[in-house]
Amino acid sequence: MKKSNSEVRKIFFLYKTPRTKIYKEWLKGLSPDTILYGANHFEKLGFKVFFSDFSYSPLNIFHWIFYPIQYVAAKRTGIGFKLDQALVHLLSFRKNSLIVSTMDTVGLPLLLLKKLKILKSTLIYISVGLADKIENNPRKWPFHWYKELLKHADIIICYSKPEERLLKQLNKNVYFLPVGIDFKFFQRKTKFKGPKSDKPVIIAFGRDQDRDYNTFITAIKGKNVKGIIVASRENLKGIAIPSNVKVYHDLPAAELKKKILLSDIVVIPIKKVKKAAGQLSLLDALACEKPVIISKIYSITESFGLKDYFHNLYYFPEKPESLWEKLEFLINNPNEARKIAANGQKLAKRYSTEAFANNLLEIINRVSE
Repeated sequence: MKKSNSEVRKIFFLYKTPRTKIYKEWLKGLSPDTILYGANHFEKLGFKVFFSDFSYSPLNIFHWIFYPIQYVAAKRTGIGFKLDQALVHLLSFRKNSLIVSTMDTVGLPLLLLKKLKILKSTLIYISVGLADKIENNPRKWPFHWYKELLKHADIIICYSKPEERLLKQLNKNVYFLPVGIDFKFFQRKTKFKGPKSDKPVIIAFGRDQDRDYNTFITAIKGKNVKGIIVASRENLKGIAIPSNVKVYHDLPAAELKKKILLSDIVVIPIKKVKKAAGQLSLLDALACEKPVIISKIYSITESFGLKDYFHNLYYFPEKPESLWEKLEFLINNPNEARKIAANGQKLAKRYSTEAFANNLLEIINRVSE
């Protein structure tokens, strides 16, 4: 992996979904760069950066051939296995010295190719949730096989300390690296026209499978507040929506930011899980300088150095009465809410995508020495 000083290092970022549109919108200031995972900053760090949306094209014949593998894996484990994506880019990978796989779904097939010695490039594997699934299903196929594959990653990055501890049992080059957001995008204030609500406006947002909107709704149902939820339809399946809650599905980033800025309090409701969850939403809300209440789970408490009642407020996961207690505190103490929001924003500034890219490069260089 060592390169001469005159040679430009190449890095290929692999994503679960297309990213070209996101990149173009970021260049125009219309969208955050969060889900580029630092790729747009690596060019400034001396790399030639590549990513491609071709694997999502109808012209990718591997998709039709290997889709059954992807479907069965996703159905059985909750994590896909995009072998078609790995194969369609294989020649490109051979030309690039580094690969960053940003999700287990895209990284697992690359580990298989590494194991088979088909893939020679250095693989930086970002894991989100796989460790938790392996721990809960140690003997269930294919998780025991995934444990073997993880040994072939050159570097594993995870977003929570609990995941780091679990994955280090399988691979010595495991590093906890806090996720990054586009701080400048969310920090930037925008003036919106419209009537001010006569009730406190509380927003909860995020679409990952560990969101707990049932607890959020139970906490504020019948209360003298206005609730807003921005989530996927799947997040709210089977949950009755009360009259004081308005629901929006899958808003663009700019629209979501508008909803956050027009709200008084942000709640990030998460189930009691060990894996990283809610981190990007938390940092986005803090960057908007809003007081945030979030579930007290290890992937949050051990990741960002947050202090309760200083940067944010914690509530006990899946406990509506605990959440309402914290909401009442912020509603009844607006001066304290403003101080907490200001402190939270200062902390969020440390966790930018630029900082993520710099820290990732530091790890890469450390391992390659």
